[in-house]
Amino acid sequence: MQDKKLSRLRLVTIITVGVCVTVLVTMLALLLLVQHFAKSYAMEQAQQRLEQLSWQMRDALNHGMLDVVENMRMVSQLDEVRDSNNPKELRSLFDNLIGNAMLHTPEGSLVDVLLHRVGNHTVVDIVDNGPGMAESFIERAFDRFTRSPDVQAQGSGLGLSIVRSVAQKHQMQVALSNRHDPQGQIAGLQVRVTLP
Repeated sequence: MQDKKLSRLRLVTIITVGVCVTVLVTMLALLLLVQHFAKSYAMEQAQQRLEQLSWQMRDALNHGMLDVVENMRMVSQLDEVRDSNNPKELRSLFDNLIGNAMLHTPEGSLVDVLLHRVGNHTVVDIVDNGPGMAESFIERAFDRFTRSPDVQAQGSGLGLSIVRSVAQKHQMQVALSNRHDPQGQIAGLQVRVTLP
């Protein structure tokens, strides 16, 4: 009889251990499953957030470019530009200046194209917040095939010489000047085109 009791006790113990192991394995499987789905969900959420950020950045860039295009439209409507013998040359002048400003500014920066009057002249300012130029280099910047030694961006060194040539042909003046922050450090470059 005692053997029967012992056998039953062993059987109950084996069944209890078996149930505990089954519960433990099931719990581990559930935890792994939850972890897997949590990672998938987190990755999906991160992907959605990155896509939203990408769309927001594109919208901001498009808005900025629309402003530049609108300013260019205003410049092209000026009598001095519209009555020009060669409006393509003038477009090349402004394309070069705006392209240079965009090329030499940090990613995410703004390039402003400002149209206003100074005295009796119409003026277009292209203003960036890039590294500017060494003061000693500013006048030489208009020479053909000349590039500032500290410039990292690619180019042939012809852009500003083309700008000056077109400007002189149309009796315009082009001037470069560094912008400075309150501490006196260079905070960008301003190119001023003074129309006749």
